[in-house]
Amino acid sequence: MVLFLSIFKKSFNDFLSARMLLINLGPILLSLAFFGAVFHYNGGNVVNYCQALLPQSLNDYSHSQGFFAGVFAWVFKALVYF
Repeated sequence: MVLFLSIFKKSFNDFLSARMLLINLGPILLSLAFFGAVFHYNGGNVVNYCQALLPQSLNDYSHSQGFFAGVFAWVFKALVYF
């Protein structure tokens, strides 16, 4: 049992070292920053482009007024952004 705990503690410390965190989380943080900047400055254009790819009925529905149309537009934008 003590051997298991010492191996577990060593592997836990190795995984949470600064080098391993940088290797594992660095690319994720860089991509989030890059795509966050792209969507921040061009988000409206990206959403409009993706809405133009929808069939005409869904495109018209996403621009209409109403509760369900608003929910549809919100879900569509969330899918585009995520």
